[in-house]
Amino acid sequence: MQMNLCWILVRIIKKMYIIS
Repeated sequence: MQMNLCWILVRIIKKMYIIS
């Protein structure tokens, strides 16, 4: 479960980084 959360967080951060 924690690994899944980490992956979701990474994806969100990557998306935010791309938007930036």
